[in-house]
Amino acid sequence: MLVEDPQRQCGHADTDVPTSGVVDRRIAALDAEIDGLSRLRAELALRAAGRP
Repeated sequence: MLVEDPQRQCGHADTDVPTSGVVDRRIAALDAEIDGLSRLRAELALRAAGRP
């Protein structure tokens, strides 16, 4: 994934399915993890470029 790529959000599961709550929580957890890793990547890129 390139730095210039916009962050993509996962779609929502069908709410008629009984397990959709589990799927939504897992997708939210993955989105949060991706967000954290994206921020870390940006921070490391700034450090590598010599900026605090």
